[in-house]
Amino acid sequence: MFRQYLDWDGGPIWFDLSIPIEFIIEHDLKQVIKALNSITVKENQKLKSKWYLIKALVYRGLNNKVQDYNSLRKAYKDSEHYLTDLLNDHLRTAYLNLIYDKSDKVQDLIKIASDFKSDIYIFESSFRKEIFGSLVKALFEVKLYKQIIELYRLFKKDDVTKAKIWFEIGYSLSELKELKEAKFAYETYIETGSTSSAVFNNLANLYKQVDQNYLKAIEYYKKALEIEPDDKIARNNLKNTVEQYEEIEAENKQKKSIDNEFKLSLKSLQDENEYIHGKLKEFIAGAKLDSSFNDWSISIPNFKFAKLIKTEKQRADSIKDQWLKKNYIKHSGLTDEYRAAIYLINPYIEKELERIENYKLPESWINGMDLLTINNLNGINYFETREKIQKSSKKFRSLIERDFNELVFNYIVKNEKATVVLAGSLIELALTYYFEKKKILQIPYIDSKGVTRNKKLYDCVLNDLIFYAEKQSLFGLDFQHLSNLSRIYRNFIHPGRELKEKLDKAKCDLCFISANEVLKMIL
Repeated sequence: MFRQYLDWDGGPIWFDLSIPIEFIIEHDLKQVIKALNSITVKENQKLKSKWYLIKALVYRGLNNKVQDYNSLRKAYKDSEHYLTDLLNDHLRTAYLNLIYDKSDKVQDLIKIASDFKSDIYIFESSFRKEIFGSLVKALFEVKLYKQIIELYRLFKKDDVTKAKIWFEIGYSLSELKELKEAKFAYETYIETGSTSSAVFNNLANLYKQVDQNYLKAIEYYKKALEIEPDDKIARNNLKNTVEQYEEIEAENKQKKSIDNEFKLSLKSLQDENEYIHGKLKEFIAGAKLDSSFNDWSISIPNFKFAKLIKTEKQRADSIKDQWLKKNYIKHSGLTDEYRAAIYLINPYIEKELERIENYKLPESWINGMDLLTINNLNGINYFETREKIQKSSKKFRSLIERDFNELVFNYIVKNEKATVVLAGSLIELALTYYFEKKKILQIPYIDSKGVTRNKKLYDCVLNDLIFYAEKQSLFGLDFQHLSNLSRIYRNFIHPGRELKEKLDKAKCDLCFISANEVLKMIL
């Protein structure tokens, strides 16, 4: 037995003399291992790493690579600084030996990958990178793609490049459906200056799957064939992709043509009457609720169209024919499982109907314009009053004529609020004209304290003028009804009052008649 050191590949393993330990040197290595395993060193950190190191030496002599590797891992974790370089070299060898020895044993490789991942940050950088590349290649051989990507995520881009494993990374990512990252990996592989038919083929597949970029895919399939002209996989992929691209282009061309026809049909829609607009709204609303509706297409059996537009069948068939001619709907050329025709609905109609609705004229305007006739104007003495206005002074004539015309127009077309406001304004203007004509330039009024004061004529409001005219009995007793007009005008010129009290036809008529009567009396 000896007490001081053991040799390790020509170098001594020194033990602290204060540590009470003895080794019995045996030629039978199995007996040596048995003796080493009988020693307890768990509580002695100084001895622990050396003890594992000696066990690794013996296991290596026994050609037990697994135990050699396990013992070296434990020795490395507990080693002191001066043993690190020595252990690095031997642990690297143990890892590589085990990787090559177990490369066809899936569970053993999974264990090695797991150990490496858990220990990775205790190893030196160069050690990590060397083992990383070798381990990934071994894992790739047995299709352990998940373990490969778990390791990949622990390293930088430059580490992968130096390990020359971008193909393995790209393929593994693709198998795990991480397609965007797989595309990046293959592109990085090409950027490093490496090329292969398989990489270009796989990258082409990804461009087709991820980006739907058929032209780029075709380009890469061709590059794959430039490298390996007899690559049947790439050739078949190229052929299929070209056919798919041509089909897509033809379909896109047809869709574009249909889309243009749909857009042009909106011109016809603007000229349709409200009945057709209403039927189109009912049709679209009903179609959207139908179970066969999908992306503006719907299957319509013969009986269903009449139901969708809520009319009897003969009328519905006539409308359908018109809509087909005007491209409000189109035959798709397809049928559903029950052999019912599938129709395409113009997707622009719904918004166009909304736009048309927003630009629709109020019914009162349309109906009102029909009421603007010579007979109706004669009925309210329009022409007679207008002749009287022409006799007023030049200063007031254009203003009175303007207000009178606007008053008559709004009264005829039933714009009630405008009629009330214009009636008050016209009477105020007419009274101002009358008082100035009579040289009455100061209008007396009673203030809040009951004191009589004077106000300049042009500073007066309608109520001031009516009050003075009534007090002076300038127009007789018939003029008293103007106080009602003043009240209506004062109240309904403000929206707040209108929210409390309804402005009806009776009030509107009163204001219009009052204005006409005042003009008769004044003019």
